[in-house]
Amino acid sequence: MVDKILKKLNKNIDVNQSVINPVFLCGIAGALLTSLFDPLINILCYGTTGIKSFFSIFLLIILIFFLFLATYFILLLILYSVFEKIFPLNLLSLAMSLSFFLAITSLLPSILQSNTKMIIILINLIRNISHFFKETFLIILFALLISLIVYIFIKLTAFRRGLKERIVSSSLSIPFLLLETFFFVWICIEFLKEFWSLNFLFITMLYLIIVSTTALLFRHPQKSSGILKFISSFLILFVFGLIFKGMSNLAITEPEGQYLHKKHKIRHIILLSVDTLRKDMLSCYGNKRFKTDNIDKLAEDGIIYKNAISSSCWTIPSFASIMTGLYPHIHQMTEKDSRLNDKCKTLAEYFSENGYYTAAIGNNIFLSIKSNNIFQGFNYTDFYPKKTGQSSYITQLIGGLFPHLFLLNANTTELTDLAINWIKENKDKDFFLWFHYIDPHVPYEPPEEYLPKVETPEGLKKVFNEGKSVRYGYLINSKESREWIKGLYEGEVKYVNDNIGRFLASLKELDIYNDSLIVFLSDHGEEFWDHGGFEHGHTLYNELIDVPLIIKLPNFEIKGEVNQRVSTVSIMPTILKLCNISFNEDNISRGILPFSDDDRDSKEKNIIYSSGYLY
Repeated sequence: MVDKILKKLNKNIDVNQSVINPVFLCGIAGALLTSLFDPLINILCYGTTGIKSFFSIFLLIILIFFLFLATYFILLLILYSVFEKIFPLNLLSLAMSLSFFLAITSLLPSILQSNTKMIIILINLIRNISHFFKETFLIILFALLISLIVYIFIKLTAFRRGLKERIVSSSLSIPFLLLETFFFVWICIEFLKEFWSLNFLFITMLYLIIVSTTALLFRHPQKSSGILKFISSFLILFVFGLIFKGMSNLAITEPEGQYLHKKHKIRHIILLSVDTLRKDMLSCYGNKRFKTDNIDKLAEDGIIYKNAISSSCWTIPSFASIMTGLYPHIHQMTEKDSRLNDKCKTLAEYFSENGYYTAAIGNNIFLSIKSNNIFQGFNYTDFYPKKTGQSSYITQLIGGLFPHLFLLNANTTELTDLAINWIKENKDKDFFLWFHYIDPHVPYEPPEEYLPKVETPEGLKKVFNEGKSVRYGYLINSKESREWIKGLYEGEVKYVNDNIGRFLASLKELDIYNDSLIVFLSDHGEEFWDHGGFEHGHTLYNELIDVPLIIKLPNFEIKGEVNQRVSTVSIMPTILKLCNISFNEDNISRGILPFSDDDRDSKEKNIIYSSGYLY
């Protein structure tokens, strides 16, 4: 069958022997476009998390490339063998239209998910129509329509003078142009802090020269075959050299003695945070509906603050304050796309400069974006989701087939496993670990065993992610439906409590629980129609800013309750003082450790406030 197709191709199209068969070029071009689209869009919109993350996506790109190519050739063989008997087909037209079909089917969901302002009118139209039709059916229908147009166009014009050569040269140039663009975008995002700078202009000019040269060379591939072979060899060696260097870097660990000393007063510091956790959901804060025994035990071993106030009612400004000891109006992390100023020194930077190994493990779409600069000072980061915003069908398929190789997201159980494994590997080091759970943040999706023990109300499911519909009044909520939604949230709280129990148990098994400094807190709470609103980020009621805070000191030096009002902004100076790390006390807030000088001063100057809305 393959020989028959190639004979048919050579009969219909006069292809010079020095030029690759256009049918193969169509498949290669589509495969490269599909495999590189997600990485390009994601690093452009969200940044990367360093060189390691850059190399880690190469395997995904390669798998997508070959999966696309295999699907392309199998479908080409099937379509040609079936339809050629019915009516004669132009093979080049079929190849190009099939490549278009596969690329559109895979990538259109990615584009539909985009929140950028560059979405064209056609995509907006498709999104509106998709309310009446299933998205997948509509995407396939749209892809078939485009493919049919491509087939007719190529069939009518393929043998016009010069058009075939332009198709061949364009297909040849696409792989090189995509790779050049990929490297350009990654270098700009990863290494250039200011885009309107001399370095950016230089890199941009160099990129434009390279892509222009590539395009010119491919206008006449036969005349430039020697140069093209040299460029091809160079690019292949360059890419594989980078991959080899990156894999070598992944195998290199920190110098064995760098963090293994015992000069620090406190060797292990763990900041354990739970997203969107209402204080009154914990039994140690008076919840009578259910027990949170593992968090209660941590509270028994430490200091429980009964009146801790978050600096904000949503994630970014709250954690920026926790990490810097500054209020939102100072650190200016008040928008979704805010970037923490390099001059704002973080908790991780203090620890890193003082000989600690610093790590961040967790899940939150706002925190996993490198461009916000919240990870200043961390030697190691493993935050999810790894792919934010865009994710094509084929990327999701690969991730589903190889979940352990391409963990694009991590649930509470998986996060706990990651943190436990990290602790096991690094327990002999002096470290600072920030470990963050995304649950019980929306979507409320507790495992089966944590679901409410009542019948699901009509119109609702076991997963709830309709916050916008509730806020905008599109979803009518009965008393039963509100109780169900709150029950899902409570199920996630129980789920997190059990996993915190696993995590703390691992610390005890490794014999580092007693001498560890553990700070447990939430960034903000959640409203369930307490004041007519839902979710968080919209008001500064106590349900949103009155958060749990527990500090377990090494060897349980101080235990008990603190009823005085304190702020989460004071977490940073409190931890630094406990670890004997010096800092400029005039620039950040004061500590909150009981019976200390800070405690006496804070009673005299007890001014605390929260600010910043998400919407």
